[in-house]
Amino acid sequence: MKGGVGWRGLLSAEAQKTIERGAIPELRSVDDVVSVIGFFATQGAREPIVVIDEFERIISPAERMLFSDFIKQIGDQSVPIKLIFCGIGGALSDLLDSHHSCYRYLTAIPLERLGLHPCLEIVQGASYALKLMVEDTSRYRIAQISDGFPHYVHLLTEKLLWQVFEDPETLTVSRATHYAAAVKAAVIDIEPHLRALYEKATLKYKTDYETVLWAVADHHLLKRRSADIFVSYQRIASTLRETPLDREHFNQRMNTLKKPTHGSILKANRQGWYEFSEAVVRGYVRLRAEERGVQLGNEHPLDGKNPLALANRPQSNVHLSRD
Repeated sequence: MKGGVGWRGLLSAEAQKTIERGAIPELRSVDDVVSVIGFFATQGAREPIVVIDEFERIISPAERMLFSDFIKQIGDQSVPIKLIFCGIGGALSDLLDSHHSCYRYLTAIPLERLGLHPCLEIVQGASYALKLMVEDTSRYRIAQISDGFPHYVHLLTEKLLWQVFEDPETLTVSRATHYAAAVKAAVIDIEPHLRALYEKATLKYKTDYETVLWAVADHHLLKRRSADIFVSYQRIASTLRETPLDREHFNQRMNTLKKPTHGSILKANRQGWYEFSEAVVRGYVRLRAEERGVQLGNEHPLDGKNPLALANRPQSNVHLSRD
């Protein structure tokens, strides 16, 4: 969002002196914040640009309302500043107060998940810079389980390259063992809030809840019907040689995963379509399944090919098991 021209905000002389001494005056209201930011914005020759990343982590309704008021005041007072809010959500209302009038100052720029080939290019670009080739099985597995989120592509690629670097042998092509180790390292180093959310969701009846979560992530679509998820669940349970839950108990697990006691990791509409409350959690769920040797998502919608089939060539050492 962008404030207009001609800002005429006022900042007391005392507050200006405090700022000139390198300190921030006490801020007691949104108006105080806007005044200080407006003062800073007019001190340089160019209009400043401020990027606020990971905005979806602000979950308190009260704090979101304050941000909405802040944006509205920036716009109403024509503060000469550009604000870029980055966050994960289906709409602006997922990030801010849904009934606020600040939206007239905002322009939403939706970013779709990356397709298969851009993900492959990230892996290839990083490895080529180090004069290394990542073998095809690992490249396609990274692209697939990252689910279109660049963060996971970067994380897995970084871990894999470190595995090759730390290998006692001097190699020009990565091995499947490097990929397996990279997945385990990525799961260990993932953001604490995602790991904590996953553990909370699966704490009780861990095996059941894990398998159900993996089934939700077993497709490229972010939203899936309960009936389709149940089909995925039966396949995964069979692969793991587990006795699957019947449909009634499966539905109970799905509904429980929507509750705060399990981190509200899932959400659903009345028509029985489920999705992860935070889209990025889906990538982490895929990582945890991959760590256990369970491959999710058999198809990719963007190129008509089957990355899983490409990854399952004879040299792959990924086995289906639960350790």
